Amino acid sequence: MGFWQRLWDLVRGKADSALSSLEDPETILDLSIKDAMAEVEKFRKQVGRALVDQKKLQADLQRTASSVEEWTRRAQLAVDAEDDGLAREALVRRAQEETTAREHYVALEQQAQVVAQLKDALRALTVKLEEARRRRNLLVARSRNAEARKKVAETLSGGGSLDRFDEMEAKVQSLELEASATAEMLGEFGSAESDLEKRFKALSPGRDPSVEAALAELKARRLEGSRPALLGPGPAGNRSGPGSGG
Repeated sequence: MGFWQRLWDLVRGKADSALSSLEDPETILDLSIKDAMAEVEKFRKQVGRALVDQKKLQADLQRTASSVEEWTRRAQLAVDAEDDGLAREALVRRAQEETTAREHYVALEQQAQVVAQLKDALRALTVKLEEARRRRNLLVARSRNAEARKKVAETLSGGGSLDRFDEMEAKVQSLELEASATAEMLGEFGSAESDLEKRFKALSPGRDPSVEAALAELKARRLEGSRPALLGPGPAGNRSGPGSGG
């Protein structure tokens, strides 16, 4: 498992480096996973080649075993034909094939063990790679959460767009105070034109027309009573004055 340990150290080292620097952890982890997948794929190809070699050894063993059987059959034919020399040659060739078959068998047994070990290692690496993918997702989630908390903290501590609400509220409060002060000044001091209008308005509201007519009549009578006697009541009085008899 030394291969996987080196591979995982590479992934973990890149992840730790990304988290402790300004690099994007998600990008670094994705690259690390990609590197790990490439290494596992290389190992998978090695396992495939070992499996192919095993199958070749199996074919060789099968061929030598068939050859042993063939030379045994030929030796028997020679014996049946009472040709001992030919039978001996067939038996020599059979012995050679049996030696080759034993070598193939031993090599096949060894190759089978190697293939079994490589398959177990490949399965373990596949499991580790899936674990690395899950850990990548957890690290990315933690990185995103940390970044989100950082932005929230920066926003709450000032320097964010929400500060504009505070500024606008201060401006609105200032406008409200100015409006209140202006209304108070106009209510207390007003203008010359408004005071004049108030005085004229104070003369008319709430008066009875009949009372006003009676008041006007009284004022007319008073005016007539206050005229000088020499003027008389009108044009006729002028003719009866002191200068009329001359």
